[in-house]
Amino acid sequence: VSAAIIAGVLLVMILVQYAIDRSISVPINALAENLRRLSEGDFSARSKNQGVNEIGVLNDSFNRMVRKLEVLMEQLQENTRTREQLELRLLQEQINPHFLYNTLELIVWLAESGDKETVIRVVQSLSNFFRVVLSQGRAVVSVAEELACIKSYLYIQQVRYSDILRYEVDADEDTLDLSILKLTLQPLVENALYHGIKTHRGGGVIRVSVCREGEGLRLTVADNGSGMEPEQLERLRTAVSGGRINATGFGLMNVQKRVQLEYGTEYGLTVDSALGQGTNVTLHLPARPYGA
Repeated sequence: VSAAIIAGVLLVMILVQYAIDRSISVPINALAENLRRLSEGDFSARSKNQGVNEIGVLNDSFNRMVRKLEVLMEQLQENTRTREQLELRLLQEQINPHFLYNTLELIVWLAESGDKETVIRVVQSLSNFFRVVLSQGRAVVSVAEELACIKSYLYIQQVRYSDILRYEVDADEDTLDLSILKLTLQPLVENALYHGIKTHRGGGVIRVSVCREGEGLRLTVADNGSGMEPEQLERLRTAVSGGRINATGFGLMNVQKRVQLEYGTEYGLTVDSALGQGTNVTLHLPARPYGA
């Protein structure tokens, strides 16, 4: 009898142990399988509800994590599409048939007037400008390259508008090897020329400056052009802060959106202006070494 009782107890213990092992090992194995599927990019992986025990808590946490990852992936894909659309449109803006046509007309006029030295410099500037614009498909360039693009663009425009435009480009030496999104400054310079200097109808100056600011980088494009009334400035600030892309002021909004997609919302543009006194556009970026 005693032997039978002991055998019965042992059998019950074995069955209980087996049930406990199954209640742990099966859900754990299922969770491991779902983790494997997730690691391979399958965001449909979900763990079944296992009650309110520790395994159930793990499964609930896993499911919440997968849902959050799914949302983040969708946002990343949307941001990537937006960034690609912005970069494509910006490239289209810079390979502008009007700019190219006007520059070629300028070259012809200079050649006919016999100013061969200026012809050579304008052709070289146009070549340097498009070298950076295309830059073998790179989205990021060094500050030195971006400034070379700016100088080339401004030189061409100064030859065209010699009666109203002067420019200055100044950068601290320790900023030249830092990185910047390609064609970040050029739209700001173009905006200063066409909305500041040309509408002012007087001797205008565009100043581009780059300096370190703590752990960041500050880039400023300033002009002494027509400036803006307070209401106009406020509308522009609202549009820039909201990242709304529209036909007017496309350059500023494009830069703001691209910068914040790349670096975060703590970076971007600030605009200051006064009617008849000019406009300052300041761009704040992280100070990151180029190629790092």
